[in-house]
Amino acid sequence: MAADREKAVPLFDGDFVDLDEGNNVSKRFCLLDGQLVQVNEQSTTRHHARRVLDAFLPAGFPHTVTDDYLMYQLFDSLQAFSSSIASLFASRAVLQGLGVGDADSNATGALFVTIVQETFSRLACIMFAYRFGQKIEPECKRYRFLADIFNDTALCLDLLAPMFPLWPKVLTMTTSSVLRALCGIAAGASKATLSAHFAKNGNLAELNAKEASQETVVSLMGMLAGTILVHYVHGGTAVWVWMVLLVSMHLAMNYRAVCAVEMDTLNRQRAVLLYRNYCEGGKRPQSVSTPKEIAKKEGILWDDSHVGLSPGTLGNPIFASGIGEFTWRGGDGALQALLLSRPSGDTHQFRVATDRGTGSPVILLEEGLDGFGVAEAFFLCLYTNKEKKDDVYMVTRPQMNDFKKGLVDAGWKFDTVALLTGSTAKLGVRYRDKKVLGLG
Repeated sequence: MAADREKAVPLFDGDFVDLDEGNNVSKRFCLLDGQLVQVNEQSTTRHHARRVLDAFLPAGFPHTVTDDYLMYQLFDSLQAFSSSIASLFASRAVLQGLGVGDADSNATGALFVTIVQETFSRLACIMFAYRFGQKIEPECKRYRFLADIFNDTALCLDLLAPMFPLWPKVLTMTTSSVLRALCGIAAGASKATLSAHFAKNGNLAELNAKEASQETVVSLMGMLAGTILVHYVHGGTAVWVWMVLLVSMHLAMNYRAVCAVEMDTLNRQRAVLLYRNYCEGGKRPQSVSTPKEIAKKEGILWDDSHVGLSPGTLGNPIFASGIGEFTWRGGDGALQALLLSRPSGDTHQFRVATDRGTGSPVILLEEGLDGFGVAEAFFLCLYTNKEKKDDVYMVTRPQMNDFKKGLVDAGWKFDTVALLTGSTAKLGVRYRDKKVLGLG
């Protein structure tokens, strides 16, 4: 019987392995004298270090996140550290502004100031989300940096508040609360977009959870360091010197963090930069720039891709919010674009007219248009403007197919339409029954 069992066990020349979320080998087992034995490939120290890092990094790191994740998180952690220390100086000033330590102050007055702050900050959140909510995702890098500008301005106002008499103090503290509320909206929404960009394996929830763990540790370290610093730093001049240093470090690290991000979706700025490079490279599929190349040229606070361009030229197409805006901007030309038939064989799912005021192309999207279709409409308008052509529909399908192949090969994605920064209705046609019209 034993001999039969030995014959039943096949000879196996290889190892069994455990694969993590990124399909990387985490454990290795081999057959030794008929037993499955784990092979230890890491030292004990390295193994424990890896266990600690696993508490803060996504499972399967670095294969389950994009290449720019680590650099962004490094600078993001440094900016969070400096922000935590600066916040302690501001918090002390806020308490002084509310009357802590002042025998002439009372709790009712402090409560009144708090109510005013909360009221205006919540109203500001609603208005900001309504006005800029749809612009944050396409411009997530800009709004991520703006969020910290809002926050640091609020910290500086908190430091100024105790210097003012009652009503200017209330106004200053209320403005600070409004800016801090705007920071929360802009930072939260832009971080959600950045996290979706970093996640590669459907691990968005885990990535957010691990980022929260990172922020917790960094904030604790900042609070400990800040507690020591606040204890020894007093007086207006010393506090402001430290505040300027901390805020400067905070903004510099945050700027480096957003500059390190290589977004693979096209917003207006990235599309113009990409098309410029494409034209300079001879309009060959191989000349399409990669997201990494475009990230090096992308502006954060200012979009300088239009520098040197006059209205009606490269980089100025406008997406109409609906038929009303399309006909208002385009006039008779827009009406003709809606009513006249297009060239035979044309498959473009959009209509184009010329803005009567600026000369820029006005685009009205049609129903059923996908993400690349939106990008196609934008690029065709860039092409006709740059080449001074009159008809956007004369660009052939093979030309656009070659360009699309270059975009896909370069790593650009079109599942998210980042070219649209507002509410955009699409054109649909519904034919009415003649009987309803009384014609039949």
